[in-house]
Amino acid sequence: MRTRPYLLSYSFFVLLSKLIVLCIPFAMVRAETVEVPSARNSLRSGSWSLQFEVAENFKVKDFNGFLFSLKKHTSAGKAFRLGLGVSGSISDVNLSSTFQQDSFFQQTSQDADLDAQSIDFVLQYLSYPSPDAEVNLFLGGGPVVRYSHSGSQSSYRGSTRESDQIIWVAGASGLLGAEWFATKSISFLAEYNLSLEYQLKKRANTFRIPSNNYSARNEQSENSLRINPTSLKVGLSVYF
Repeated sequence: MRTRPYLLSYSFFVLLSKLIVLCIPFAMVRAETVEVPSARNSLRSGSWSLQFEVAENFKVKDFNGFLFSLKKHTSAGKAFRLGLGVSGSISDVNLSSTFQQDSFFQQTSQDADLDAQSIDFVLQYLSYPSPDAEVNLFLGGGPVVRYSHSGSQSSYRGSTRESDQIIWVAGASGLLGAEWFATKSISFLAEYNLSLEYQLKKRANTFRIPSNNYSARNEQSENSLRINPTSLKVGLSVYF
């Protein structure tokens, strides 16, 4: 018996239709797999973010004490973060005292000038092993450089005292943390840092009596190697 051509065409059409219907769910799953990572977070090449620390009562402040903490992604799983902190202060203090001896009163005064400056620099490489996960774990590390200077000068009854202290710190830091995205551009993170630091501290004290042409100076220097752990930090990242 000869099969008619239109019956073969109809059977082929039915078979093709069934295959298309069976393939639709797999195509949808594949499409979701591709689209979800980009819609879920901002861990992608070229993204930038500013990070802030969330303190008690949900107050936002500088992350890890830095003036700013800026992160840039070179890919979904790789990023660099720069932390820079700068501070400085100048103050003028006047102290006065009154003494009584028998029926005589004597008043003395002391003037003091205080100043302090510091700068912190941290550059860290961050790696995200699974940037498509609901909670993104990350780890990394990098160099640490810190400089601080404090000085004071006081005068009392024709004499002057000067004090200076300089601290240099150089080392390396390591960190482990986790980041969760509340929206595509806003995330919360928690991380723990550990650093190995070499510290060089120098102090100098000078005492002068100009009227007697007297001057004395004392200098001290010490260096140390220490492991500096920090407490768990909770932060907020804003991506752009």
